Amino acid sequence: MDLENIGTLVVCKAKQKIGPDGKRVLEVHPNRREVPGGIPALVDVVTYERVLAKLKTNRVDKSHLPLDPEDYLLRGHIFCATCHYSMKPRTQKKGRLTKKGKDKSYPFYRCTNMQNKYSSCPSMTNIRTSPLDEIVWQECCMLFQRIDTLRAALQKELEVAVSALLEDTTGNEQIRTLEATIELAKREREKHAKGNYTHTLISEDIKKQEAQLVRFKEEVGTVMFETALNSYQQRVMGFWEFLNVMQGRYEQATFQEKRNAIEVLGVRVVVHEPVEVYGLREENAAVGEGQEWFSAREAAAVLGVTSKTIHRYRHEGTITHYKEEPHLLVHRDELLKLQQRGFIQRNTEEIVRSRVEITYSPAFGSQGNNLTSVPASLHTRRYMYVSACCTPGTL
Repeated sequence: MDLENIGTLVVCKAKQKIGPDGKRVLEVHPNRREVPGGIPALVDVVTYERVLAKLKTNRVDKSHLPLDPEDYLLRGHIFCATCHYSMKPRTQKKGRLTKKGKDKSYPFYRCTNMQNKYSSCPSMTNIRTSPLDEIVWQECCMLFQRIDTLRAALQKELEVAVSALLEDTTGNEQIRTLEATIELAKREREKHAKGNYTHTLISEDIKKQEAQLVRFKEEVGTVMFETALNSYQQRVMGFWEFLNVMQGRYEQATFQEKRNAIEVLGVRVVVHEPVEVYGLREENAAVGEGQEWFSAREAAAVLGVTSKTIHRYRHEGTITHYKEEPHLLVHRDELLKLQQRGFIQRNTEEIVRSRVEITYSPAFGSQGNNLTSVPASLHTRRYMYVSACCTPGTL
């Protein structure tokens, strides 16, 4: 959207040039200038920035909606660590139900950088929504509970914003430019006799420049500073009000409240490639001492897997000591070997935590040249395999 909507006049926006391919291209003009308050504003700064934020997320939130949006809490906030592309909601459809009538399909996130074979993602990272969504929400709850720390961070951010507004020299530079222009015009006017056409023309121009200088000093000195400061304070207080509303009801929050919390906190989840980890499930049991041969169902119960996995291992050659009289029987040595090696663990909570990096960057700033447009990074957490480790910037 154009800055003219909030009363900022932009001079020399862009220029055309001929590119290497002979086509015309637009680029930012080297003499581009922004004049705050140069024209009447149509909307206030807060409304303008909210509209920009909404337009930015429309492509994610409104296009290609999944069949059940509530299955994907992190939609629009999860990215691939390999290619830095956004990961999109997908559903793995099994096409059949379990014996109890439960659908075997499950939702997951997948990197979609595959359109160009020369720049496509080599990893094609994917991860299931469960337990990732719950892990991220629990981290948000931990951040909400640290109200005192957040209060101090918000207060510090507000002080930095005020300092940036006070030290902003853009308006002062424009004032000095106008003063230098007026002084040059006065010197040029002295070279011509009074009553001369050139003398009269320069005098009229000086009057216009002096009137503009007076008006600009008033705007830079009071109005523009107060507007920017009020806009920033409204954003900080709005964020603080949201924290107070969410306090004590994190576990009972609805899906939409969780989405609002993720938007306000600026959650960004980066998913890394999986690392092969072998282990046994909790459902496994000890191999009986007096039993030498096990059926596929008995072997599956001992190893904590399904009988289908046992048959697949036999077809792949992983299980070599077996007999079929009249059904598949597996020797106990094979079970001991498999118990010692373990099975690939794909979606346990520890493995998911080892793959993700969660950052929080609530953006309170306003548009323009001020430093308040820089997001404030309140919290960064990178999970390392079993134990959680916080970066030096963690609160």
